[in-house]
Amino acid sequence: MKKITGIIFSLCFVLIGQAQTPDVWDGTSDTTWYNTTDTLFQLTTAEQLAGLAVMVNHGNSFQGKTIELMNDVDLGGALDTPLNWMPIGCCIRTDTGTIYTNFSGIFNGNNKSIMNVYLYSNIVYTFEFGLFGSIDSACLHNILIKNVVFDIFNSNYIRCGSLIGNMSNSSIYHCNVESNLYFDFSFMCIGGIVGEATQSVISNSCFYGKIEGDTMQYVGGILGYSLTTMISNCYVIADISGNSVIGGLIGCSVWSTVHNNFFIGKAKGINTYLGGLIASSQEDTVENNFVITSVNRCEKESQSPTFAGGIIGFGSDDRLINNYIVGGIVEDIYSCGGIVGGASCELINCYAATYISENGSMNGNIAGLLNNSTINTTFMDNNIGAFDGVGYNYMGNGEVIGFFTEEMTSGNSFGLQDSVGIYPAKWIYEEGLYPQLDVFVNHPDTIFRQASLLSVIPIFLGEQAANQIRNDFKVSTLYGVSWTSSAEDIIRIEGENAIVTRIDQDTMIVLTVTLNDLQKEFYVKVKQGNDIKEVHTNKINLYPNPSSNQFTLDNGQELMKEVSLYDVMGRKVQHLPVNAPSTTVDVSDLPNGMYVVKINTASGVLVRKVQVVR
Repeated sequence: MKKITGIIFSLCFVLIGQAQTPDVWDGTSDTTWYNTTDTLFQLTTAEQLAGLAVMVNHGNSFQGKTIELMNDVDLGGALDTPLNWMPIGCCIRTDTGTIYTNFSGIFNGNNKSIMNVYLYSNIVYTFEFGLFGSIDSACLHNILIKNVVFDIFNSNYIRCGSLIGNMSNSSIYHCNVESNLYFDFSFMCIGGIVGEATQSVISNSCFYGKIEGDTMQYVGGILGYSLTTMISNCYVIADISGNSVIGGLIGCSVWSTVHNNFFIGKAKGINTYLGGLIASSQEDTVENNFVITSVNRCEKESQSPTFAGGIIGFGSDDRLINNYIVGGIVEDIYSCGGIVGGASCELINCYAATYISENGSMNGNIAGLLNNSTINTTFMDNNIGAFDGVGYNYMGNGEVIGFFTEEMTSGNSFGLQDSVGIYPAKWIYEEGLYPQLDVFVNHPDTIFRQASLLSVIPIFLGEQAANQIRNDFKVSTLYGVSWTSSAEDIIRIEGENAIVTRIDQDTMIVLTVTLNDLQKEFYVKVKQGNDIKEVHTNKINLYPNPSSNQFTLDNGQELMKEVSLYDVMGRKVQHLPVNAPSTTVDVSDLPNGMYVVKINTASGVLVRKVQVVR
């Protein structure tokens, strides 16, 4: 996926291009600006910022005091011989115990840029690395960081974040990082912004760039490890790769609240858990989030079961409300799903329209594996996904409802409900688009609105499934989006037409849709020959609709095996064997409302909607 620059630079780093080139830190520290009586201190040089680090690391927490950064600063990490930055606050482990020196004041970055932070593991015997090493009962806001280098070789339990290594009982907001981060050794708790957070709040912040390291664990674009923390109104545009527990937003999250966030990019790992939003989640509330072009996969055999999910890799006792993924691919060698790879959870108002790889042993358009879970008003796109809603469902309640792209983009509600949780949200329907959440459509930041719009742009495969393409199909051109193909000789885009050329070998093609500087990918597999599995969207007739007491299903000459009806909560309310090309369904005992009709035929599963009105 191409790097996205224009929107990020214009919104998150607006002052970088306009500011004068700052003086480069000379490696010394200046503490002369401090006195014990004042409560507000304004720093103008990198040397004064280094003085803050010296004082905090010697026991002055700055509790009750406010620090303001008045100028851009360059910390010398890009010099031929880079200057080593000592984190502000640290955790030092000795033979007699652990010594914490935390920053506990208020730091206002004033949207000034802090550039070229170089962190070297021998600068201090600490295990927490970032601009700030350790903070407790602090507030950090309006901080812009560009270019962070971690030159760390200690393979112990280390927490690394571009802004903060470890935070407790603290809050950060309007903090943005742009950097490519590389790690050579086995580290735990790596975050684009924060390594580990406990009982804290992270809001209105973003990470843009890349995080790489083959042996890293607990890695996230915002946060590596979250405990009883709230993450809201944040986004990540990055490619993230590591060993295990790799998430687009958070690596591992426990007892936390994650809402109003999005991820654009690739999350890639070798072992255990991979998630477009969260890799490993326990008793979290995950609400109002979406993922664009999340590519999650395990590259090779693992000694432990591996799970990959578009939203969550592996979850335990979570509540997922109002989350969705459109486009991209979810791939794993064991268990993968569009929303969750494996979980015991409650799914409410979620949907997926993503390509599920055929490589795993338990694959589902929504979930690979569910254990003792509840599914309410959760939907999948039958054209894009090639599997049932859940690969393996043990002791679960409810069922995933499948629709075709034309139905999910009709501009009408197909069962998604308004949230009744602590952060209520409504779905917005527009013809030609998948449903959006109004928290993004009406978001004050342009990047959220444009990412939301891109996320719901569809492709229309007609009577084909995404893993069985041979015929021409349509792409959306709403809002001036443009399309490219990874193989123009196989699929050529002309306006809204995707023209497919006959081939002799099955080939995976990536279609990229661009809106301004944001991009999303759709994966389709073009098949050789005539071995095509068609998805018939208009073959079965259902009438009358609306119905009062009964309706008829007519499938021409093809037999229908069985018919099931579901209410909008996903509960099965009626089932009848058919074994005939037509049948009449009695709905006289059902209350008024919308119902989903699932028809099993010899050629596949078809879905219709019927409204009962008296």
